[in-house]
Amino acid sequence: MIKKLQIVNGAQTVGALGQAKSDLTGTQILVKLTAIKHAQREKGMAASIIRANNTQNSLRVPDFRTNDPIQIWIEDKFKNTKSRGELGKIVYGRKRPYPRPSAGKYILKMIDLGKIRYAWHGEPRLAISSPNKLFLNSEDGGVYEKAFGEDGKLVDIWSDNSFNETFLAIHCFEYLTDKLKIAEKETFKIKIGDQEQIIPYSQLTRLRLYGLALMRIYADNHLSQLHETNRADLYAFKQKFSKFCGTSSKLVLISLKRTYKRVIENKEGAAFSLPRDGVIWDRIKENFEELIEMRNQLEE
Repeated sequence: MIKKLQIVNGAQTVGALGQAKSDLTGTQILVKLTAIKHAQREKGMAASIIRANNTQNSLRVPDFRTNDPIQIWIEDKFKNTKSRGELGKIVYGRKRPYPRPSAGKYILKMIDLGKIRYAWHGEPRLAISSPNKLFLNSEDGGVYEKAFGEDGKLVDIWSDNSFNETFLAIHCFEYLTDKLKIAEKETFKIKIGDQEQIIPYSQLTRLRLYGLALMRIYADNHLSQLHETNRADLYAFKQKFSKFCGTSSKLVLISLKRTYKRVIENKEGAAFSLPRDGVIWDRIKENFEELIEMRNQLEE
């Protein structure tokens, strides 16, 4: 008896058969059946067969994850969750073609969610330099369990706390992105020889995942500095959330701009490559903590 029959490569053929208007009696189709002991799509033999049989198509690594239980759950969860904050209704695009943007809707692509969640949990550099690893299991050198799981383990659904944190991360990401786009129009001066040059912060938005990780650090370690504000207040996306974003994003912007300027002044690298540099990330974190310490001392 055949159980859990899956079409690995043949969706177009099946679709064409379903739409055919002529009599298909006598039509022959070549079919290859592969029997495996465990039919989970996430990893193991089944996942390897799927990849091997789809390499002739222009599929990306994330495309192999679109039908994972957690991805389907995320799509349904957002569909059944009322809009909160200023983003409007979040519509999750777990597969291509993605939903079309429209008024009152925020389209969240699967690859973007992976980057946001992974950066929010503390490691923004990999999300920028090696995004495909967000969709590979740890046994294949990836971090899929961390990007879409809980506590480093792959799950079929998230807890309420994980979903709320994800919701918070998405809103913080968009808030900070808007601020960085404005900051990119600003300039700073550097001296090259006897000449002064005016340099724009033109690549600052590329550091938004770094900034997002800093906002998480602030939420975890310094939220008590915002009087009578707790995590539940942030999840409500009202006045206290706006205050948190306003305060933390100012510190984030100063930290990012300081590091950006120093790298350009000292010719330590190109602005375009900043997000891929682990040393730069360490420096940004140090600047951020120094700013918070200075702020605390002034308030005392």
